[in-house]
Amino acid sequence: MKDNFLSQAEVDALLKKKEAADEESLNEPLKEEPARVQVQKPVFANLEDTSEPTQKRNLDLIMDVPLEFSVVLGKTKKTIKDVLALGSGSVVELNKLADEPLEVYVNGKLIANGEVVIINENFGIRITQILSKEQRVKGLK
Repeated sequence: MKDNFLSQAEVDALLKKKEAADEESLNEPLKEEPARVQVQKPVFANLEDTSEPTQKRNLDLIMDVPLEFSVVLGKTKKTIKDVLALGSGSVVELNKLADEPLEVYVNGKLIANGEVVIINENFGIRITQILSKEQRVKGLK
């Protein structure tokens, strides 16, 4: 009677066949192909400006609005006694030198600097610098 056992050589041969078969199945392409998807370029509608044109600012509407315009030559602090002692011809010393720029205020907000000019025996001011928007916004605080 024949033994039901395999020799070591037969086992090795069977293992090699199995490994070879497994390797072949890995290299084979998949039998089921995925469904094909059609890709198309997107189609976009033309962009059109549908916003209403901005209206021009009509400055004529505010041209008659009155503003308080003031020029500061300088400042000083005095006691009530000193202010009550002031009279016609009194001299008040200011904290600015004669050649320093003057401050121009509109409605209490600093907007420019300038210098004193004399025209036909009248005093005036020549604007030498207008503050930038950033500087004016800082002055609002």
